Amino acid sequence: MRALFALGPADPDAERLLRVAAGLEERGHRIAVATLDDKMPRAPMPIHDASGDGWWSVLDIGRMLAKHDIELGVAEHPRALGILNWARHLHRSTQVSAMGADSVDVAEPELEAVRAQLRGYGRAVFLDRDGTLMPEVGALGRPEAVRLLPGVAPALRALAAAHYELVVISNQSAIGRGAVTEAEVRAVHAALRRTLRAEGVELSAIFFCPHRPEDGCDCRKPAPGLLLQAATALGLRLSESWMIGDSTRDTEAAARAGTRGILLETGWGGGDPAAPAASGARSLRARDIGAAARLILRS
Repeated sequence: MRALFALGPADPDAERLLRVAAGLEERGHRIAVATLDDKMPRAPMPIHDASGDGWWSVLDIGRMLAKHDIELGVAEHPRALGILNWARHLHRSTQVSAMGADSVDVAEPELEAVRAQLRGYGRAVFLDRDGTLMPEVGALGRPEAVRLLPGVAPALRALAAAHYELVVISNQSAIGRGAVTEAEVRAVHAALRRTLRAEGVELSAIFFCPHRPEDGCDCRKPAPGLLLQAATALGLRLSESWMIGDSTRDTEAAARAGTRGILLETGWGGGDPAAPAASGARSLRARDIGAAARLILRS
């Protein structure tokens, strides 16, 4: 997401908002900070100083919204909110949000929900991670190892152009097993966001399950929990959505959630050893994600 955090003069919430902004930046979101007071605290990311008075600040912030194609403007200080609301007239696709989140774990889904509401697509292509977007390499905790499979970027660009939210749904039981930490997985996801952004693709959200199979949770695929969470959080109609994955766990989760599944020949190619014993899922098959995208776009 492309978000601007605006800090007002002597904003008592400035430090908290800066912490949240920095956390979102670490997770791979594109965040900018604008200050309306040259005495505001510094942030570990580029800061735009818009400390002029009145309409000069409005014009300055408005130009920034347009230049960076900002989707969400976030502020709590009354003056900052007022300036954002006026400045958005120069870039009408920007949504303004008064966010009360005090942590990145709360702020991230809140901003993703606002963004999805603004776009109004109401449908998604859910995407498995390993074997679908990236090579299947087992437990991965190194961001520098992130690589896209051939054809991923153009396929996702085409789906986004057709007004599908792009939502990653991933089992990450390596966290529960202690093979990687949650922080390492989030760093990998941040690298995935940035890698896709360099290819012109913005992910709408990433949902992952950290549990082991024996934990009996309702979010580990083939359970539909992650898809149901995503649908609730982003306002998605599951009957109009799709799930693409290389595992029968993906297509089974799709069937249980009431959405359509496409099984890829990449990665496990449906031969995953932990496949549901008696899957009732009916799904289409595709050679790779590019072929899957073409099936969706023809439907």
